[in-house]
Amino acid sequence: MKFTAGKTLCALAIFFLFIYKNGVAQQTKESTEIEKLFSKVDLNFTGLDKVKQSQINMEVAADELLHYFKTRTTVKHTANQAENESITEKDIKWANDALEHVFVGQPAYPSQFCGKEIDWSFRPVPDNEWVWQLNRMYFWNSMGKIYAQTSDEKYAEEWCRQIVDWTRKNPNDKNHKYAWRSIEAGIRGYSWTALFWQFINSPHFNSEVLVAYLNSVFDHADFLMTKYSTRSNWGLMEAEGMAFIAITFPEFKDAEKWRDEAFRRLNNEINLQVYTDGHQRELAMGYHIGCINWFLRTYELAKINNMDNAFPKSYLETIERMCEVPMKLCHPDGTNAQFGDSWEGLPGQYSDRFFEWAEKFNREDFLFLATDGKEGKKPDSMAFALPQSGLYSIKSDWNKNAISMVLKCGPDGGGHCQPDNGTFELYAGS
Repeated sequence: MKFTAGKTLCALAIFFLFIYKNGVAQQTKESTEIEKLFSKVDLNFTGLDKVKQSQINMEVAADELLHYFKTRTTVKHTANQAENESITEKDIKWANDALEHVFVGQPAYPSQFCGKEIDWSFRPVPDNEWVWQLNRMYFWNSMGKIYAQTSDEKYAEEWCRQIVDWTRKNPNDKNHKYAWRSIEAGIRGYSWTALFWQFINSPHFNSEVLVAYLNSVFDHADFLMTKYSTRSNWGLMEAEGMAFIAITFPEFKDAEKWRDEAFRRLNNEINLQVYTDGHQRELAMGYHIGCINWFLRTYELAKINNMDNAFPKSYLETIERMCEVPMKLCHPDGTNAQFGDSWEGLPGQYSDRFFEWAEKFNREDFLFLATDGKEGKKPDSMAFALPQSGLYSIKSDWNKNAISMVLKCGPDGGGHCQPDNGTFELYAGS
């Protein structure tokens, strides 16, 4: 094949025009995203003066904003307190699989390859829980934990690619409902703020990642303001996600509004959802433990940022009563009595939690359970009645070979409660 000089020049001109147009289009798109973000940020916020002054060049302003967040010390996050958490085999598998786009959705099913170009709507099984939980990105939590402890950049580099990819492919519209149930939005609002803390100092976390991330977390909080699933554990996750975004990013114009509403909901729900005997109204132990987490984590984040005065003394007192419930109702080896949507679980499954609660509430009985009786003081009773919940238990002792019985005869707890009133579970040690 032969080319004349004229044809060659023409081809080169077309080629460079294509490159120029696509470059300008990409630059324009990025500038638009930056402008969109700056419309949501209070540029008069302390420390953002250089960002405000740089707006004549949006890319420079975005770089200044990135520098601000990489050096900011005015906000604290509980993710910093979890840097020494043990990395499990599951964490390693999920994180390494995620590098290859092999993701876990609903964990009861095998992980699946979701494409070189990730399909976040992928449904390998008929159960919608798979795609819903895919969009909770549990594997990102494993990547973040490993990166925080190893500084292995392969995890940061891939996470940065994936967060940008997800935000671009999943706007909150009618075509992406699989990703935008309020429960998933709330879970992401909580977990994404920890991921921000874990990855922010990576060189791969550049201004493009920052802009995509912040635009999306704003959309999450804005969406959660419109959703309030009262008297349900969903409502706690909605409020938690909104609170974590608001406290972590006070630079947003609407942060105070989100924070106050999240605090209001949690203060309201702890009275609506928790019986005076300490049990959460759904009467299923797994969800009860989850609710302790959702009530407590926002309180802890507020506390380290000097905002815990938004919660009355009774709030923490109620959580302490909630922490007594697994002590009173679990079998002597720590497994659950299987009422409602509950699972037996593993012996000693709450040991770490009892250790945390023992320290938080200065409880010798919790420490006894956390250390298998080696420390602390044995609970002062072996029979317990939770009359509002309709749950009753009796034990012969507190060692793992003791005999115990748990009886249920309580009110309707809703979706996670089952028609198991009048039934009991007997445990006879090992």
